[in-house]
Amino acid sequence: MLQLGWEFEQMAALFFTLGVVAGLVGGLGLTGTAEGFIAGFRDIAFSALLIGFARAIFVVLEQGQIVDTIVNGLSAPLAGLPAWTAALGMMGVHTALHLPVPSVSGQAVLTMPLLVPLSDLIGLSRQVTVLAYQYGAGLCELITPTNGALMAIVAACGVRFDEWWRFAFPLYLALVVLAAVAIIAGIVVGL
Repeated sequence: MLQLGWEFEQMAALFFTLGVVAGLVGGLGLTGTAEGFIAGFRDIAFSALLIGFARAIFVVLEQGQIVDTIVNGLSAPLAGLPAWTAALGMMGVHTALHLPVPSVSGQAVLTMPLLVPLSDLIGLSRQVTVLAYQYGAGLCELITPTNGALMAIVAACGVRFDEWWRFAFPLYLALVVLAAVAIIAGIVVGL
C-alpha cells in the first residue's frame, strides 16, 4: 500500500469493499452483510469515541502549548531517579488508567504524546516506553471488568466474573512480574 501512496481514505475504502465481498461470498446476502456492519459499528463505537475524545484533549493541550509544560513538570521529579523506576512507573500508570479507559488504542492516543517526550527528557528509550505501555495496558486486559470483549467471552463460556478473576489474577500477577523483569532487562541491554 505504501507503493501505491494510499492514505487512510483509500485503505478504509479497501477494507469496506473487502467486508462487503466477504459478506456476500459468505452467503449473508446484502441484508446480512449490512446487519454485520451495523453490529461491528456498534461494537467499536465506544472505542472510537474514546479515541476521538483523547485526540481532542491532546489537540487542545498541544494548541494551547500546554503539553510541553506538563512534560517538563513530570520530568523534574523523575530526572534524579533510575530509568527503571520511571519505566515501571509508566507501566503502573498504564495499568491504573486501563480501568477508566478500557480501549487500548484510546489509551495510547491519550498517553503516548506525553510519555514519549517525557522518556526522551529522562533518558529512557522509546522502545522501553512502548513496552511499558504494552505490558501495563495489555496485561490488564485479562482482569479489567470494563473490557467488553473479556466480559462477553467470560459470559459466553458460562463463567461468573468473580470465578474468572480468582483464576486469572495469580496469572496476571506472575505476568506483571515477568513484564517488569523484561522492562529492566531492556534497559540493561540498551533497548
